[in-house]
Amino acid sequence: MRKYSLKNKEVRKLIKDFIEFYKVEDPSEYFAKSRNKVDCIDIDKSRIYFIDERPNLLRTEKGLFPTLIFEEFLAKLPHVIVDIGAIGHICNGADVMAPGIREINGEFMKASTIVVKEEKYNKSIALGLSIYDMQELKSIKKGKVIENVHYVGDIFWELVVKNKAKS
Repeated sequence: MRKYSLKNKEVRKLIKDFIEFYKVEDPSEYFAKSRNKVDCIDIDKSRIYFIDERPNLLRTEKGLFPTLIFEEFLAKLPHVIVDIGAIGHICNGADVMAPGIREINGEFMKASTIVVKEEKYNKSIALGLSIYDMQELKSIKKGKVIENVHYVGDIFWELVVKNKAKS
C-alpha cells in the first residue's frame, strides 16, 4: 500500500461529493478554507483519504463515508446505541440486528449512514447503511437492520490507528 497525493481537481471533486452526499451546508466547518492537502491509500476496491494528514474519509463500493475518527462529523449523523452483547459481533464485521439496538437517535431515510455506538461509554464502534427508514426501524423486532460498512478492527481502522500512532 502506497500513499499518494490527489491533484487539486480531484480534491475539489471529493469535497463536492461529500457535500452533496451528506447535504453539508458549510464545508469549512470540516475542511479548511485554504487548499487541503489530500493523500490517499487504495485498499482492494476502496480508498481512504487523509485530509491534511488526518484519515477522515473512506470510499468503498457502498459509497463515501467518514472514518470513525472524524468525530466532529460523526456527531452530526443519526446513531443507534447497541447493547454490550452486540459489540463483539459488530466489531468482527457483522451487520447490526434489531434485537441488539437499545436506542435510536436522529431522523434518517433508508440507505442513510448511521453511526453505531456502544451503550456503556457511548463510543462509536461502526458505521453502517440503514436498511430501513427511522420509523420502520423502530417497529422491527428481529433481523438485520443496518449493514456494517466500517468498524473498529477492520483494515481501514488499522490504517487510522497506525496513522494516529505516527502523529
